[in-house]
Amino acid sequence: MQRFTLALIALVISLPALAATPNPFAHVEITRERLRDHVFVLYGAGGNIGASIGEDGTLLIDDQFAPLAEKILAALDAEGGDKPRIILNTHHHSDHVGGNAFFGRDGIIISHENVRARLSTSSRFSAEGLPHITYEDELVIHFNGDELTLMHMPHGHTDGDTLVWFKGANVVHLGDHFFNGSLPFIDVGGGGSLAGYIQNLEYLLDRLPEDIVVIPGHGPVGTLTDIAASVTMAVETKAIINQGLLDGLSDEAIAKNLRGYESWAKRSTKIDDWVRLVKSELLKAEA
Repeated sequence: MQRFTLALIALVISLPALAATPNPFAHVEITRERLRDHVFVLYGAGGNIGASIGEDGTLLIDDQFAPLAEKILAALDAEGGDKPRIILNTHHHSDHVGGNAFFGRDGIIISHENVRARLSTSSRFSAEGLPHITYEDELVIHFNGDELTLMHMPHGHTDGDTLVWFKGANVVHLGDHFFNGSLPFIDVGGGGSLAGYIQNLEYLLDRLPEDIVVIPGHGPVGTLTDIAASVTMAVETKAIINQGLLDGLSDEAIAKNLRGYESWAKRSTKIDDWVRLVKSELLKAEA
């Protein structure tokens, strides 16, 4: 009896501390914006979400973190949507696929084959959220009166990046292959590379219509001009870092030479991170 009493007292004492444990998603609000026709963008915590709502039902592009699934569903409902019939994953990172297990109960999840391969080997990812359908190079979906082209962007942000191009609405979702207005995050361990990132975006600048609306993985909705600015920044900073290597400069000295680009260091990738990333890729290319 004494042991039970002591245990109960300990539990009661610990309750306030448990109750005070912050929930990082408790105050997250999912906001939404209609872009063109049936296409929306949803903002919350994590990667930007794309959505198509119409006669065929609801299609979702990425689904942020698992605890936000109900809030995302409520935001879709507010625009006349319902549980998504199709969920598209732009890549495998948790802030883009966290809601897979929830939405995959009622919908079909589609991704590049490398996304399923990476998620299936992760001990922290539920098998219930694995993509049901995968593709290799390109896939076309007809939904809500539009033609959606899913295209693999090889070895850019990761090795499994997918862009989703709404041909009718003239909107494209680039996932994390585009960070609007900030330094991108290149997941080298996930098969990404700066060279691939630049090459892929240059390819899109030549192929996409000039008036297309661009949904980035992070940051505000943009245009081809914003993509071009990101490519220019990446090419210029790569050249500066390469020259610093040739001159035998330290990472700190190279970073000082990038002071004119500090306004791009808005998100997870900072100037020092960028120097290390680009320097590592340049040295690897020389080896």
